[in-house]
Amino acid sequence: MPRASNNQNDVLMQPFYRGQSNSEWDIEPSLLHTDLSGQQRENIKIPKGLLLFSAIAYKQHYYTGTRFIDFTMNPDIAVYFACNKDDNKDGAVFVYCYAPHKAEWYSAIVMSEVEEIISTDKVSLQSLSEKIFHNYPDIQKNFQDVQELNGWIISFLDHGFMVLPDEKSIQDNLRMQRQQGCFYVCGVKFDHDLRANDRCFSSAGIQYFYPQSAVVPSDLKSGKWLLKIIIPKEKKPDILKVLSDKGIAYDYLFPDGA
Repeated sequence: MPRASNNQNDVLMQPFYRGQSNSEWDIEPSLLHTDLSGQQRENIKIPKGLLLFSAIAYKQHYYTGTRFIDFTMNPDIAVYFACNKDDNKDGAVFVYCYAPHKAEWYSAIVMSEVEEIISTDKVSLQSLSEKIFHNYPDIQKNFQDVQELNGWIISFLDHGFMVLPDEKSIQDNLRMQRQQGCFYVCGVKFDHDLRANDRCFSSAGIQYFYPQSAVVPSDLKSGKWLLKIIIPKEKKPDILKVLSDKGIAYDYLFPDGA
């Protein structure tokens, strides 16, 4: 595992795009529409040693019921996904402004560990922090103790974050490379709404969360950072023709045929 950091100064606020072929749909991860049994969860195996972005891409490709939401950094690609299906429905392109995390950051390590939890029972933040603190030497070097790590993890675990691809993921995945993909990693549900004092270092460890849950942040439902552009269904064929002339078509975006 390469050395991780979590310096928000490394990135700036930037636009991300998502196309949906039916403008009536909300932005939601597939986990909210999938009821996986315990056996099904045990059968979900992600290859070891992958950084968060590669693990997400693998899981999105081979499984359903994830807490990840696909975005792209290319508006034309978002427009394609808004037009390529549901000919009788208006499509929508969403523009979302966010200061993303990098796949090498500590936050990605945390979410990778959450993805490894199979249990549907609630889990204490303390137990998650203890596992991470003891398994990652870089974490020990940058956090004084588990209590400090608790306070940092709870600052984002309930709302998630946008994660950018690492260079290796881009090189190894032609589909993601051409789609210029990135993901919003949804947060998890806690056993009660977190209050300000629950987020204090001294209180964070006693909070419990559900590892098989997904929370869509309010900004992806409405708000000043989200713009929704409706594409009339009548315009879809013409738009797809323009995109095809630019080289953006199914065979290009899905080189593996899936």
